[in-house]
Amino acid sequence: MESTEQTSSRKRVASPARAVLAVCIVAALVMLAGLAIVTVSATPLRALGANGACGGWSDDLAGRDETRITAGFVLRNPTGRPVTIRGVRATWDERLESVHIVLAEQVRGSGDGTLIGTTPFVLDGARVLDAHETVIAPHENIRVAAEMQAKSLAHGGHLTGLRVTTAGPLGTLRTQDLTDVTVGMTTPGSDAC
Repeated sequence: MESTEQTSSRKRVASPARAVLAVCIVAALVMLAGLAIVTVSATPLRALGANGACGGWSDDLAGRDETRITAGFVLRNPTGRPVTIRGVRATWDERLESVHIVLAEQVRGSGDGTLIGTTPFVLDGARVLDAHETVIAPHENIRVAAEMQAKSLAHGGHLTGLRVTTAGPLGTLRTQDLTDVTVGMTTPGSDAC
């Protein structure tokens, strides 16, 4: 027969073990719920006016770098909740040296089409936004200006996509590859784009 002292000692040991087990179970359920939220609620941003446009300089102006041109298009948040951008990276073909991305407010009435020209022309006086803190309101747009620089002796090149990182629930980050972003540039004397 067990003594009362031994039974009391077992209860003291079992009680903290049960508490630890309960905390572990609750933590696992919270993490599982967070994972379900992250995997289910992706934010599908859409690029508008960025599919197949191509442009170049038709006139030769002294002092202008004709191997550089900016294409502007719209990034839309089609959801009913705000989306916070944490970063935007461009991908491009081997004929471009670089692509510099600038985000700006959408100028009212400027439409969803592609604009080709200098960066100030594409931005049209809109306020430039921080690429790591920009919030796109529900059902609203921002303007993307992609300044393309062609490689030496290349006859143009193409931006082939954008990788957008957005803030998710519980401090997570999501990435979305916008592969339908295909804007290009041509250099003087070239018919190809």
